[in-house]
Amino acid sequence: LVVVVSSKKAKAQQALEIGDSIPQTLWDLKLQTVNHPEGKNSITLNEYKGKLIILDFWATWCGPCVSSLAKLNALQEEFPVELAVIPITYQ
Repeated sequence: LVVVVSSKKAKAQQALEIGDSIPQTLWDLKLQTVNHPEGKNSITLNEYKGKLIILDFWATWCGPCVSSLAKLNALQEEFPVELAVIPITYQ
């Protein structure tokens, strides 16, 4: 399970709507990681192009968020080639 810590350095972006394309600046944005299986300190969404990407925004104080991490991890293990689950927190 990889946890991405959101960056305060990111510039303000216009909100995306369902069906919108992700702007190139977000594909290239370096995201700090914790507990990456390959020991990486940062990733970009560009590394996961071609996969279904699930960005899961969560917090330690959110019980339902924490309990959903196991389910998302199981999905990632079931579909390792087709799916990238990326949990994101500011903590």
